[in-house]
Amino acid sequence: MRSDITAVILAGGQSRRFGSNKALARLGDSGLVIERIAGVLKDIFEEILVLSKNRVVFEFLEKPWLHVLNDRSSDFHPLNGLASALSYAKTEKIFVCGCDMPFLNPALIHFICSKSEAADATVPLWKGEIQPLCGVYSKRCLATINDLSLFNDPRKGIKYLLSKVKTKTIQEQEFPLHDQKELTFFDVDTQEQFKEALQFMETSHAH
Repeated sequence: MRSDITAVILAGGQSRRFGSNKALARLGDSGLVIERIAGVLKDIFEEILVLSKNRVVFEFLEKPWLHVLNDRSSDFHPLNGLASALSYAKTEKIFVCGCDMPFLNPALIHFICSKSEAADATVPLWKGEIQPLCGVYSKRCLATINDLSLFNDPRKGIKYLLSKVKTKTIQEQEFPLHDQKELTFFDVDTQEQFKEALQFMETSHAH
C-alpha cells in the first residue's frame, strides 16, 4: 500500500462523445465505471482524490480514504485537472488516471510507481502512443505548467507538458503483463466502446 503517492481520478471532462457522464455508466454487477476504478486504486494507494467540475455529482463516493474535490478551474483544458490534483495532493507525487478506464491493471500501476523515483513524470508508451492518463506526476510539474501558461492554449495538453519536463517513458516490452495488455488502456469514450466493455465483462464472467 503506497502512502507516498496519491491516486487521482480525473472526472472533469464533458463526456460529449459519450452523450452522458461516462464515469457513471453501469458495468453490470461491477457497479459504475468510476466505482470499479476506485476499487482497483484503493488496494494500491492509501488516499484517492476524485476531481470533478461539480463535486456533488460524485459525493456518493466519499470515504475516509477517498475525497471528492472540485477542479480549481471551470475551464475544460486537460491541464487544469492535473494542476488542481498536484495542488491538492499532500504527497509529492500523484498517480493520475481517467474516469473512463475500467480495466486498469494493478501490476502495471505498481510498476509505473516503482519507476517514478527520478523523473518529474513517468508514463507508459502503448502502441507508439504516450498514455498521459496512466502515469505518475511530481509537484515539480506545477512550475512548468504555470511558467508556460499552458492553460491559455487548448492545443497544449498534457503531452506537451511531458515534452517540457523530465519525463521517463516506460516501453511496452517492459510492462509486467502477459494477459489483457490491450485492456489496460481501454477507455469508454463512446457508447460503442461501452458496449465492448460490457461484452468483455460478460465473457470474462462466463469463464
